[in-house]
Amino acid sequence: MAVFHCDYRSKVMEGNVCFNVIVPEQCIEDIPTVYLLHGIAGNQNDWLRFTAIERYAVERSIAVVMPAADKSFYTDMKYGRRYYTFISEELIEYTRKMFNLSSKREKTFVAGLSMGGYGALKFALSKPDTYAACASISGVPDIYERLSNGTTNRVVAQSVWGEDYLNAIKGSDSEHIELAGRFETNGKPRPWIFQVCGTDDSLYDNNMTFRHFIEGKGFTYRFDDGPGAHTWDVWDYWIPYALDFFKEYMRENGVEEYNDRGYTQPIVVKS
Repeated sequence: MAVFHCDYRSKVMEGNVCFNVIVPEQCIEDIPTVYLLHGIAGNQNDWLRFTAIERYAVERSIAVVMPAADKSFYTDMKYGRRYYTFISEELIEYTRKMFNLSSKREKTFVAGLSMGGYGALKFALSKPDTYAACASISGVPDIYERLSNGTTNRVVAQSVWGEDYLNAIKGSDSEHIELAGRFETNGKPRPWIFQVCGTDDSLYDNNMTFRHFIEGKGFTYRFDDGPGAHTWDVWDYWIPYALDFFKEYMRENGVEEYNDRGYTQPIVVKS
């Protein structure tokens, strides 16, 4: 296994950015990839520091890219940097080129915790031609409700969406329910969605709102929960399930298979 700590100058961000990459050494090219997002109080190092993500990635022969995104909610900020464009466009192109990551939609996934869970759903629902599946772990799928009750810092909300942030969000690309509803008419491929939240988490009801909306809307969707709050032991427990969800997607869509040693390896997609 190789872990890269990267610092380079981004054109989109007009300055230096940092991200980490895990590349299992048994993978050489066309490598399945998860873009793994941190929470509002974190950075690109959190998943490496507080979970066994390195081991989980190696066991599943999948690369993991972990970018830094400050408190941006993975959005092109009103008063700040263009994190949405950077991560969903420039970072994907750059990491695919530098690390031989797959350029196929069927091998590109996004996951995250808390604010990162919000970002994972945002990326997958707004760019379904890029991401085949996503995982929201203790995420914020109903951002309007979260901001309406004053739980999220007002200064953070204003920096991301502007002073009138509630009106700016309503019915926009920042609302997951709005994005998901567009699939009824836009003809885009529907990403698989894995959503999980601890039953003791303050975001549990927020997650249930999105669950009740998305079920029956034609998505391959899986919801799970269990004991736990908004803590790293919960996130370390669930991230392997998210990775297995992505592996399941690849098997179901013919881009990998089990070998005789009991684990999966990438195979070539036949045109």
